Amino acid sequence: MPLAGWLLVLAGDDRIHVYVLGNWQPPFGIVLMLDRLGALMLAVTSVLASAAVLYASRGDDDRGPNFHALFQFQLLGINGAFLTGDLFNLFVFFEILLIASYALLLHGQGPGRARAGLHYVVLNLVGSSLFLIAAAILYGLTGTLNMADLGVRVAAAEPSEAPLLAAAGFLLLVVFGLKAAILPLHLWLPRAYASATAPVAALFAIMTKVGLYAIVRVFSLVYGDAAGTLAGMIEAWLWPLAMLTLAFGVFGALAAKELQLLMAHLVVVSVGTLLAGIALGSEQGLSAALYYLLHSTLISGALFLLADLIVRQRGEVEGRLVVSPALRQPLLLGAMFFFGAISVAGLPPLSGFLGKVMLLRAVGPGEQALALWPVVLIGGLGMVVALSRAGSLLFWRATDEAPLRERADGVRLLACVWLLAGSLVLVVAAQRSRPTSRRPRRRCTSSAPISTSSAEVPDDPPMAAASGIERGAGRALVAAQQHPGARACAASAPSSAGLPLLVGPFVMPVPRVRRPLLLVRFLLRVILDIVVANLHVARLVLGPKGRLSPAFVEVPVRIDDEFVLTALTSIISLTPGTVSASLSEDRRTLLVHALDAPDAEALVAEIRTRYETPLLEIFECSNT
Repeated sequence: MPLAGWLLVLAGDDRIHVYVLGNWQPPFGIVLMLDRLGALMLAVTSVLASAAVLYASRGDDDRGPNFHALFQFQLLGINGAFLTGDLFNLFVFFEILLIASYALLLHGQGPGRARAGLHYVVLNLVGSSLFLIAAAILYGLTGTLNMADLGVRVAAAEPSEAPLLAAAGFLLLVVFGLKAAILPLHLWLPRAYASATAPVAALFAIMTKVGLYAIVRVFSLVYGDAAGTLAGMIEAWLWPLAMLTLAFGVFGALAAKELQLLMAHLVVVSVGTLLAGIALGSEQGLSAALYYLLHSTLISGALFLLADLIVRQRGEVEGRLVVSPALRQPLLLGAMFFFGAISVAGLPPLSGFLGKVMLLRAVGPGEQALALWPVVLIGGLGMVVALSRAGSLLFWRATDEAPLRERADGVRLLACVWLLAGSLVLVVAAQRSRPTSRRPRRRCTSSAPISTSSAEVPDDPPMAAASGIERGAGRALVAAQQHPGARACAASAPSSAGLPLLVGPFVMPVPRVRRPLLLVRFLLRVILDIVVANLHVARLVLGPKGRLSPAFVEVPVRIDDEFVLTALTSIISLTPGTVSASLSEDRRTLLVHALDAPDAEALVAEIRTRYETPLLEIFECSNT
């Protein structure tokens, strides 16, 4: 992980760093290239893998032979795929990670793993064959497999060669779609991921991103805007595939009868969401996809580990979503499940919400918005329903049998919390990464009028070159490839695929976080309040109805900033027992409906001191 961090810093200079193997210069030799996109993928892989191997070290690695060797080979294939600048070596690294994943999937043995592993192996063998055929076609027509050089050769190809080049491109799309689990090539994933041991399933959360990364990298470089009739050849396919993958992932989550299977279908949902950002073909869409990639990878890995912790305390029932004896640690595991659920479902105030907001804001008015908004929002609702159903069975309904005596291992808990905390880190990082010089700071309170002046955000050349699918981006990318030093991918060349690490300019305008540690503590407080409020509401609902004192309460607010005000109203509504009903026209009074409010003044004081005041302290909103 320290090495990945160093590479991330090294790639921050917006240049392509190249290592030429054997000193054979490209396009004939093999090159490894590091830019911001590759460094970002290496960093998230290292964080995920560190947590997975830490979890496995508590006994899961002894369930079969050679676990750690296979684990390292898997990382070799994944990291190599993120770094290679050569199409054939992308195939080689794919094979390395696939061979290791075959063995890791069967780690721990059992008939369920054998059946899932057989389907996984057969489908990926077919995919590998198609990859070789596509590479052979491209090499036969262009005489090179260096990706940057392929972009130049394809752009200069004769019209008579276009059909074969297009066939090779669509074969690659099928191969990458199989790796990414894009519909209809996703059927292998749910059962394979659900059958794997927890640390292996957590590591597999990055594997679908390898396929999506390959789509972005290859079709930006090889079939970019200068590819003539082949430019943007997959655009018409990506959009419907993204929507269908997202929808079918939600349907699968709703129909899941096992906890691990539910988590696996959530990975399919994340694939559809990421592909939607890529399909938009814009800087904003790709930026949103990258942010959501970080979020979904870490949270999906955490949920697989958490599912295993829960299953260990359910006895013979294991992961089946049926009533079982009570868990040994329901409050701890329930709080972790609730945190992961609201994050993966995209509810505020965690990183999943920010990622979805960025994605929805990236699409302009028109047919795309008409398709994306309902699918994402209704899909989010479906995820909430699926996770709520699972949570109620796991933590609320229990038989009269005594719970198991085994408590969760501390190291396993640490690995799971490590990944869950990534959601909080991403929230803070999204705020800290926003350029402060582009937009004047606004006030949170009403002591002065809100500034409405704004400055147009200038184009970011590295980001504009990143997408490659978008028209202007493609021109910048091909121009970079046609530079004399581009074929050699010289380290001194400007990055043609450099991507910002965490992009904030496309998030809704938000004041800067002034006290990050207080924000983390505040979020933990909100989560605890939600858990406690659930128990309190359950007691009220199940108890005598005469004890309830429902009321509408007017809460004076001091907040002017829209984002901070939205956060306050969302927290009030997310806490069971209270709902933000309406806001007065002058935005000075919030009408709250409380299920039980015997003392209205005490409720107002609690909301102001427990939520409003900390929000004003957390966000930097003054002009001073």
